[in-house]
Amino acid sequence: MDKREIKNFSHVMGCLHRLNIVVDELAILYKVRQEKEWRFVSQHLFRIYHMGLMYIFILEYCKLLEGDDGRKTDHWGSLTKLNEK
Repeated sequence: MDKREIKNFSHVMGCLHRLNIVVDELAILYKVRQEKEWRFVSQHLFRIYHMGLMYIFILEYCKLLEGDDGRKTDHWGSLTKLNEK
């Protein structure tokens, strides 16, 4: 079966891509820094950005782990649904 025939393949790949972006951004925020740089990235704006990144991470991670309950339109990013195909 060709991956183009599997409808949710691109959705799963999209979820994995967004997870990769989030993890890369978090790694940039929390790399080892000098004191002056650390104070800068510890400001309120970066804390809000961190919370947004964590929200996206949790959202995409949950989408990947959702099971298939038989409905046709739900769970497009589900790895379970992709594995069944």
